[in-house]
Amino acid sequence: MAHILVVDDEPQVRTMLVLTLRQAGYTVSEADDGEAALRIIGHGQIDLVVLDLIMPGKEGLETLTALRRGNQHPYVIAVSGGARSMDADFLPIAAKLGAHATLKKPFDNDVLLDRIRVLLGEAAD
Repeated sequence: MAHILVVDDEPQVRTMLVLTLRQAGYTVSEADDGEAALRIIGHGQIDLVVLDLIMPGKEGLETLTALRRGNQHPYVIAVSGGARSMDADFLPIAAKLGAHATLKKPFDNDVLLDRIRVLLGEAAD
């Protein structure tokens, strides 16, 4: 089964996503920022990253750019609820930077699982 990395600075969101993905049968790792995500990706095979775009430290767009410059090129699903202090939508930028799919928070877990299955070439149950 595929190995998925969940990157989100909000512990409750990260926990919910990790549990959902593990219940679907995936191996899941987690990171609370872009730096931690890049370290995890550098140490092992990650097939897909669920990447929050708005985080402190190395945020999602920076992390996505670094991923595209690196040796590994996992699938990326960018997720965002918009900027905290302004009305901005960074999802189109993420798509231009190489995200394979985007989801606006809040999203339905079944939609996330469907996108993952499509990207990984898995048949739906």
